Amino acid sequence: MSKLSRVLFVFLIVLFILACGSAPQATVSPVPTIAAASQIPENIPSIVPHEPTQNSTQPAAQPSGLKVAYTLDGNLWFWSETTPARQITHEGSAGMFSLSDDGQVIAYTRGQTLWAVNSDGSNARELVADVPALTGRPFLGQLDFQPGTHILYFSAIASVQGQYGDDLHRVDADAPAAQTLIQQGGGKFTFSPNGALLALTTVNRINVLRVDNPTLVSALDFPQVNTNADWSYYPQVVWLNDSSGFYTVIPGNDGQKARFLYVAANGSFTAQLAEFAIADIRVGQPLIAPNGSKVAYLTATDDSFDFHVIDASTADKTIGTYPRSSQFGLWAWSLDSARFTYWTDDPSRLFIASVTSLPAPLLDRAAPYSLTWVDADRFLYIAEGELRLGQAGVSVLAVLTGGYQPGEQGSSFDFAP
Repeated sequence: MSKLSRVLFVFLIVLFILACGSAPQATVSPVPTIAAASQIPENIPSIVPHEPTQNSTQPAAQPSGLKVAYTLDGNLWFWSETTPARQITHEGSAGMFSLSDDGQVIAYTRGQTLWAVNSDGSNARELVADVPALTGRPFLGQLDFQPGTHILYFSAIASVQGQYGDDLHRVDADAPAAQTLIQQGGGKFTFSPNGALLALTTVNRINVLRVDNPTLVSALDFPQVNTNADWSYYPQVVWLNDSSGFYTVIPGNDGQKARFLYVAANGSFTAQLAEFAIADIRVGQPLIAPNGSKVAYLTATDDSFDFHVIDASTADKTIGTYPRSSQFGLWAWSLDSARFTYWTDDPSRLFIASVTSLPAPLLDRAAPYSLTWVDADRFLYIAEGELRLGQAGVSVLAVLTGGYQPGEQGSSFDFAP
């Protein structure tokens, strides 16, 4: 090598070392904490952020746009707005499942076991080898990821009268090690938007706990709602965006009016926003809008059912009147809380309405109870054996898959925005 060549070689090595030393370092963003210290319940510790475990279970890339996981013939499939549909599992035994918020991980049951798989089909791993042994109950009642994480929460369900179990468990899908959080006092759970809190609803109480310290705080007690049926009523919980509290509706018994309530997360304060008479909840259960501003509900007269929307200022509007002989079902609010869907007489034919527009047909026909809003205008539904993405005013934007059998329901898919 010539002297000039040696000088150039040394110079290039120095440049390479300097470039390496200035390379940016990867950072891990924690789960967001509660918005303000004044909103933290006084007797509950602050949250400890969860940092994803850096191991081989971490998916490599995040799909963008709307992401949908669904089952077909017992196998999991995945579709996004930037990737075509692809089959994820092949054993034919996928049951209940849940998609993480980032669309990277799908958790699912396989017989008596609990599994996770990346949405690109890689790294299927067993999370819980024997679910009944852990829960003490034969079935799972809920399966849901903590917002912004790959930590899966699940509760068991008893086989008698649709009662939710009193237990609550979790497992990190990136580093499986199941943990029992609550053995008594659990119930149907609803995460706060920031993932720091859980509302646990039973037939006569709503408790709150923080995810890092499973000590229950009683937020609201109420008389059990009499359904005169073999199922129990669990009040809906809708959290405020800042996670400081939630809204709920408690129907009355023996002719008492329903109460639309705001409840502080620490149970220190409850405010009644409205009080109103409703029809028997076996006809139609009150439905709170996603932002908590309004409640859709039914009233009954000797001749008719009246469909109402009431807001927190007690402004009440009748949307429609239907003969008492009609069947009726309030179904779902759009995610911007502007419109809602319902059915009358035929649950496969849905209508859409708002407080400023008259009811109008939304779809000619859909599988009953399959419509799920994914944003302010778009929704997923099953019709004619296909899983479809639709939009208000446009029935079909995309067909995700075909091959569904008659009777398929909304539990066949899950989505992440």
